[in-house]
Amino acid sequence: MTTDLPNPTPSRRAAKGLATLALLRANFDSGKDHIEMFVPFLLDAIGAHSASDFALEDVRALVESRHGLRIPNPALRTILSRVVKKGMVRREGGRYFRDAAFPKTADLTAARAATEAEHRRLAVALMEFGQANRVLIATEDDALALLLEFLSRNHVSLVLEADPSPAAADVLGLAEGGLTSGQQRLVARFVTKEASQQPALAGALQRMLEGFVLQNALLLRDIGSATRRFSRLTVFFDTGFLLEALGLKGEAAGLAAREALDLLRETGAELAMFDKTVMEIRRILRVYEDHLATSDGIASLYPTDVTRYVLTRHLTPSDLRETASLLETNLRGLGLWIHKVPRHDPRYTLDEAKLAQLIKRPMESDLDPRVVHDVDCIAAVLTLRAGHSSPTYDDARAVFATTTGLLVTRVREWYRGGGESGVCPVIHQLALSNIAWLKKPAAAFKLKLHELVALCVSALMPPRRVWALFRTHLRHLRDSGRLSSDEMVAIVASELTDDLLARFDEQVDTDAQTIEEVIERVRAHYQADARQAIREAEEKMAGKVSAEAEARRSAEQEVKRREENLRKVALRLQARARRRARWISWGVFAVIGVVAVLGSSVSVSKLLGTKSAATRIFGYAVPTLLWALGIVRLFWGGHLFQWHRHLEDRLERPLRKAAFREFGELELPE
Repeated sequence: MTTDLPNPTPSRRAAKGLATLALLRANFDSGKDHIEMFVPFLLDAIGAHSASDFALEDVRALVESRHGLRIPNPALRTILSRVVKKGMVRREGGRYFRDAAFPKTADLTAARAATEAEHRRLAVALMEFGQANRVLIATEDDALALLLEFLSRNHVSLVLEADPSPAAADVLGLAEGGLTSGQQRLVARFVTKEASQQPALAGALQRMLEGFVLQNALLLRDIGSATRRFSRLTVFFDTGFLLEALGLKGEAAGLAAREALDLLRETGAELAMFDKTVMEIRRILRVYEDHLATSDGIASLYPTDVTRYVLTRHLTPSDLRETASLLETNLRGLGLWIHKVPRHDPRYTLDEAKLAQLIKRPMESDLDPRVVHDVDCIAAVLTLRAGHSSPTYDDARAVFATTTGLLVTRVREWYRGGGESGVCPVIHQLALSNIAWLKKPAAAFKLKLHELVALCVSALMPPRRVWALFRTHLRHLRDSGRLSSDEMVAIVASELTDDLLARFDEQVDTDAQTIEEVIERVRAHYQADARQAIREAEEKMAGKVSAEAEARRSAEQEVKRREENLRKVALRLQARARRRARWISWGVFAVIGVVAVLGSSVSVSKLLGTKSAATRIFGYAVPTLLWALGIVRLFWGGHLFQWHRHLEDRLERPLRKAAFREFGELELPE
């Protein structure tokens, strides 16, 4: 039986919006900065305007209608000022005028058509996947609307300051209501099992995701500041992210977390954790160690990403003891340093009792270990800031990065309610990753795609209500003698159990008979696996194991090791290119500085009566150069240090290309 899937957003707007996102990525790839990449859309709208004069709102409406792109007024003024500086438009009396010399804008139709064709292939794949899962998606536009809504819902709460604000919703064009849990699960399964496995579909999806992050630059207070490196920022990570980075939430989450750490380090952030967080991780590992000792303990584990990993990898209590003993070593191996929580200073903290009330769950108390940990870490960040307030995270001094969206929302409410300004002391880790990606996209190969896959894998966990019913029925079967304790543990630990239970929707009734069907199917599956394992063991004992199968398994392991080694080499090559670019740009900067100083001194000596012709020429030439630089700054903005940074960025890419050519096995990331 198939079910119709309601259309979550206006379909044509979805197709147009997704194409615009991909075009934004193409503009950025062509070398345009975070302001310039929006200019073609503005020029297209201005050229299509019926009158030669227009107001800010006229352009805003035209850009939205033609490209599905909603630009907030502050960002629109910044982009229009770039167009005015180029002499394409003039501004008089609060209105803008299209000059006679207004350029004939590039036709975006062909580029949009090619992008939409790519998206249609993705939509068709989603429709076919829905049909295979007995869910009917009526049209390609409906499939694209599903994708747009899913991606935006996963990014709106993770935009630049992790704030699902009206401004963010306006920029991304979110519809009221959003997706049902069934729709989210369908798209999540499509991403993990279909799109991410096919290079063509994965590439299209990745360009959409990166277009979302680029579009989120519109939400910055100062869009021109997007490329600035973190200058004074130490990021203290929460328990959830550290468990991901340690690989205890699965391969997908571990890969995304490690790439995020590499990116943050590359963009200038210091990476750390509080000693209290290390203690909390140890406490969690002890809980799992205790539960894994008995079959009842295993069956009673709460369904989380860590639970899924521990059970499906068949970890034992001794495995967890070993993990705990190597915890600090492994964390330091990720490039993190452990910081002791500073002494509490009431001058810099706010009402912590109120914060505890806001962040605790209904069944928790103010003294619950999780609540105490979060309150102490947030107070520690405020103490380290010592009253410093910053409008951006670039020089915020300290921030607590978490994977819990509700914690971010509650802390922001508490922080603003206390009359504080500047960036919040806590941020969603994916929001921080988005900010870092805007600064240096080339340093993160497929980070956005890997983060989305990790989110989808997490979203496909069995609903808690279904898991509770499954656990209760499993115990009933064991107590009635229909299952042994070993069979119960095998069923709980089976990956097929997760996959089957994850197909149930929270909003759909699930009865004992349905759960029993799942149990019987898993039981038959693991029994078949057991019989197959016995046959393979017997064949191996008899010397009949295929050498080809063994070689294939070894080759697959070698490929994985090789890919990881190549990734590390690529990161080292990029870092070396950045260092060389920095040395060269600093050298140029130093030469110009020396020339300026010498020129000034020569000019002074000339005034005192120097007779040397060479000195007199130098004395005239250098002040003239400094005067010319002042004129350039007057008309085009910037200063010498900014030019040094610009030169560094321009030098880095050819140096990186040269480094990658030397190492022939690597491809230069886009």
